[in-house]
Amino acid sequence: MFPSTHLSLLAAIAGDSSNRLHWERFVTIYEPALRRWLTKRGLRPHDAEDCTQQVLMAVSRSIRSFRDDNKPASFRRWIQRIARNELINSIRTQSKQPQSTNDSFVWDQLASMADESDRLEKSFDDEYQRSLFFVAAAEIKQSVAPKTWQAFWMSQVESIPTPVIAKKLGMSVGSVYVAKGRVLQRLQAAVAQLEELQ
Repeated sequence: MFPSTHLSLLAAIAGDSSNRLHWERFVTIYEPALRRWLTKRGLRPHDAEDCTQQVLMAVSRSIRSFRDDNKPASFRRWIQRIARNELINSIRTQSKQPQSTNDSFVWDQLASMADESDRLEKSFDDEYQRSLFFVAAAEIKQSVAPKTWQAFWMSQVESIPTPVIAKKLGMSVGSVYVAKGRVLQRLQAAVAQLEELQ
């Protein structure tokens, strides 16, 4: 499940908007998740990028007004509502521009969003988890031997059978299992650390 954003990061961002390190960490995690989520909701890549920036600016402007409701993932739900509102605004703007799609398609999209808040929330959670994985993976990849990383990636991401990986990389089957286990362990620790910062 999508974890709640850690209140210490929110306090740091809200308390000192010039705290660049905390804001950059926040953006590193949320920006790609927002962009992918908005693209999957039907925005063109350029529009999704613009909408993502609008969401981040809205968060920056209103972070001090955020109140934790003591329910799981309170901040996530808050930012998802901001993203949903910006998405609706973007779709409305698109509907006023000449396009090959007709207006009924745009309004159908708006109407369907009202009925699918649970599904939107779940898809936002998925994109956040994906962002956490990619940020952690980029950090871990830099700190392990290339063969170790390849063994992990081929096994866990590409789903290549272990004997095939061993043959391709010139490793024993046991070494592939060890490499995969070490990277998984480090990756889990890195994700946990990122979640603590959130």
